[in-house]
Amino acid sequence: MRTTTQGLVLAFLGAVLVRLAWEGAYLRFVTEWMRWPLLVSGVLLVLLAVRPLLSAGQADQDHADGVPAVTWLLLLPALVVFVVSPPALGAYLAERRAGEAPPASPVASFAPLPEGGTPVLEVEELLWRALDDDGATLAGRSVEVRGFVSHGPDGVWYVTRMVIGCCAADAAVVRVQVDGADRPERDRWVAVTGTWQDGTGVRAGEQAVLAAESVRRIRTPAVTYG
Repeated sequence: MRTTTQGLVLAFLGAVLVRLAWEGAYLRFVTEWMRWPLLVSGVLLVLLAVRPLLSAGQADQDHADGVPAVTWLLLLPALVVFVVSPPALGAYLAERRAGEAPPASPVASFAPLPEGGTPVLEVEELLWRALDDDGATLAGRSVEVRGFVSHGPDGVWYVTRMVIGCCAADAAVVRVQVDGADRPERDRWVAVTGTWQDGTGVRAGEQAVLAAESVRRIRTPAVTYG
């Protein structure tokens, strides 16, 4: 690989990182806090490309800086992201990871839900509350959860979220089963208002169930991971 090509590869990789961070597409792969590290890394790669490009003529004559052809493989993931722009993880993966236990709760016990109205809960929080004290804080309360639709057998469906620690590679599935409403299409984002069914999801590995009062379609949020 010639020095000019080395510089172009670095510049391209840097440009892809800058674009992902600037346009928000990075949220399909990593958590929000990684925007600035990605942006800085992209700018640094572009700056590193300047020297090889400026010194390309002399380096190519001397053949001093040989780089293995395998370096071209660095371009493959960048090209996929730049050209294809893969979507965020959704129902396809969620349905194949059915039965996973939700991540451990960050608190020992939950405070009661606010009085009045219909509180909006993350799917993960609803699961935690069901596990906490046999769902005492959910009993008799109408709540709203939001997520994408994933399917199960025999017409069963779920409001689902993918929870990540740092990146999509460590994604975990959290979901609540919805009863009493027609099953929407896979990957459609919905807001479901309903009442937690007493006794469901109170033990690890059991499925929490929401008796639906209403289901409405919502826009896909900018941050799809929990």
